[in-house]
Amino acid sequence: MKIINTFIRVLLILIFSHSYCNAQKNHTRHIADSLWTKDIFLNKISPKGDWVFFDELDNRMERKYKLLNAQKNIDFEFNEIRKPEFTETQFIYLNNKKDLTIKDLKQLKDYKYANCQSYLLNSTNTVIAINYKESSVLINLDNYSVIAKFNGYVNNWNPISNIFSLTTNEEGSDYLKLIQLKNNDIDIIFSKPVIDLNWQEWTDNGKSLFFLEKDLFTNYTIHSKKSIEKQINNSFDTSTLNLRKPVHGKFVYFNQKGNNNGNQNMMEVWEGADKWIFPRKNEYEKNEKFNFLYQWNIENNQIKQLTDTVYSSYITNPRFNNSIVYNKLQYEPEFFEFPFSDLYLKTHDDNSQSLIAQHIYTKEGNFNFSVKGNYIVYFDQKDWWLYHIKTKTKRNLTQNIKAKFFSEWVDGATLKLPYSRFGPIWSDDEKFLMIYSQYDIWLFNTENNSHEKITNSGDTKTRYRIFNDFNLVSSGGSIDTKDYIYLKVSYENHSSSWATWKKGKGLKLHDKLKGNIDYFFYQNNQIYFKLSKFNLSPIIYNYNLQNNLRVVYETNKELKNLHIKDEELVYYDVPINNERLKGALLYPINYNPDKKYPLIVSVYERNSESAKLFDPPSFSNYTGFNVLNLLSKEYFILLSDIVYLKNNPGKAATLSLEAALDKVFENKSIDKNRVGIIGHSFGGYQTGFVITQSNYFKTAVIGSTTIDLVTYYHDISWSMKREQMWRIENQQFRMSPDFYKFKQDYVNNSTLYHLDKIKIPVLIWTGKEDDNANWYQNTYLYTGLRRLNKPVKMLLFNKERHSVVTPVNQKLLTIEIENWFDKYLK
Repeated sequence: MKIINTFIRVLLILIFSHSYCNAQKNHTRHIADSLWTKDIFLNKISPKGDWVFFDELDNRMERKYKLLNAQKNIDFEFNEIRKPEFTETQFIYLNNKKDLTIKDLKQLKDYKYANCQSYLLNSTNTVIAINYKESSVLINLDNYSVIAKFNGYVNNWNPISNIFSLTTNEEGSDYLKLIQLKNNDIDIIFSKPVIDLNWQEWTDNGKSLFFLEKDLFTNYTIHSKKSIEKQINNSFDTSTLNLRKPVHGKFVYFNQKGNNNGNQNMMEVWEGADKWIFPRKNEYEKNEKFNFLYQWNIENNQIKQLTDTVYSSYITNPRFNNSIVYNKLQYEPEFFEFPFSDLYLKTHDDNSQSLIAQHIYTKEGNFNFSVKGNYIVYFDQKDWWLYHIKTKTKRNLTQNIKAKFFSEWVDGATLKLPYSRFGPIWSDDEKFLMIYSQYDIWLFNTENNSHEKITNSGDTKTRYRIFNDFNLVSSGGSIDTKDYIYLKVSYENHSSSWATWKKGKGLKLHDKLKGNIDYFFYQNNQIYFKLSKFNLSPIIYNYNLQNNLRVVYETNKELKNLHIKDEELVYYDVPINNERLKGALLYPINYNPDKKYPLIVSVYERNSESAKLFDPPSFSNYTGFNVLNLLSKEYFILLSDIVYLKNNPGKAATLSLEAALDKVFENKSIDKNRVGIIGHSFGGYQTGFVITQSNYFKTAVIGSTTIDLVTYYHDISWSMKREQMWRIENQQFRMSPDFYKFKQDYVNNSTLYHLDKIKIPVLIWTGKEDDNANWYQNTYLYTGLRRLNKPVKMLLFNKERHSVVTPVNQKLLTIEIENWFDKYLK
């Protein structure tokens, strides 16, 4: 009996111990449970360059704001902030409760004003107008004294003087007033009763104010004290006019929709002869075809309609008296993402049109005006051209240069899209424009037809680009070639640096850093930028003319303790076009060379560049895949590049991935019997097809995929209101543009017709409102594998689209994917 009791006692201890250990194991803290910074976004720097304002986003998608003095190591933190602005000595902002704070950066003292509607700074940032619900006040920013109070609302300051517009109500009538501020004295220089005032803008030179009442345009000139008025036709609804700023004071441009509201009938009629399918046609007719452009010409005081139902698409600029017009339907149906059209120069004086170029792809950035409006530059699928508006002549800028100015892989194989994807960058005097080739930057002279390459990548695959080029082009900005231009330098080994270039001075390279430089700001000889990569949490650097480079803000310092190794770049040859590809191999956290580890391959086209991106440990992942989560769970990760083969995207993916794996298997720490693969969207297509052809993988995770090119080709994206054919013919799938002549190629490259060859467990997921890849494509994969008695599991997320955006669903998806890999690879 004693022996039995002892045995039972030992057994109970063992059972308890095992249960306790399992409980401990099940409650092991996940690395993503901690609070990590996800990213930082530099927003502004002060005029003197001594203060920087940025916001910081954490892995729970909560945001905080910081104001930092890099020289004095002073910082302030805010939970909420709106409309932040710097003056020479202040930082001004509103919070969500509409409280205004003026932070004096010399005194480090706050001046607060509660319940404000808005604020406006004068042109010299020395006076602030604060608007309350029914009143306003002017504050002198030198001493914070009150200059004046008004029963009314300050609307905007003159851009070059201390004149502002004020709307006020006096004895039941609304008035618009112009008030001049002189040495803290107030002088009303214009007053007019107005009805339904809904728009007002100063010209850039500050000479006149334009405003619109119920049915009346007015232009008031300060110097002459005269007004020009134009009554608007009753057919115009002034509350819906899209009015542009009258930059020079010569013209006002605006849109007015016609009376076509699209098809409102219960029955839709889809005509086979229509240029576009019904949803796209209906949207076009409702929002663009009848959305005419008008011009109010101040000199002759006439309003003129500039576009019609044929040439209804256009690019114009308030500075110019002409437009680029085109007809989107001209060559349709062609089944590209954007239409091809002939471009015409429309001269507004006589409404005449002159042909600029034929069959130009109308994607944004492929054509535009120069900054002063003397030229039009456009891309014709091979070269950049310059069109002179006055002489109506054109010349090919890039035809005789031995460099490639277009890429076949920016969006698809059929289209050739320019490396200057936002368009060329102009000098402010229009004498020069800068255009990107594959790796370099070229300077073209508009006057003498000369050109020069201002960078020299050679054979190094080092890429040079102008910092903030998108903002520069989209805002109509320009560069001063007499001043330094700042360039981003990206190296093949994932390092980066910056360079300065100045005409006559040449190129100067600066510090080479391990990581990706982003958010580059410069002011008053001070430079700030963000540096990060997959194992380097975002850091803000400051650089000055004394060549001092220093860290001024660092996130997630705890990650340093994890000793995450840099990526290993592996190169492998693929028997397609003799191409050499690159992959980024990421090592497990706390890597031990004496251990064997499982490997996860992440697939999406040329994916090695993803190693430049930082993403903290997190459950907030749009696709459920998180690099640092998985590295912390002792996985290798391979971010591999894939080559492309016309009519054979599946075969190309298979050959590329097998070549990549053959190379990384040379690393003896990788267990080649425990390899998983994961892909989303087109990466999901590549993943799905590869596992029907290759025996390299033990399990797969496929998200928002396309598995049948035959049905997908004939499907529709309801949110984009167009057929899916363009994706297959002219984008990622790179198939021949006629299914009916190449049916077998479509079948051969469709996962659906090879499901019987899949021998591994598959996890599938998608959002039930996805019409990018059409969510039911995923159900084809699930039902096919289920019918074949293959191990399969599918996750469908209600009210989610192509990616998962709801935090609770993101966490569910992330955990499901990680548990799946743990189950089959650990």
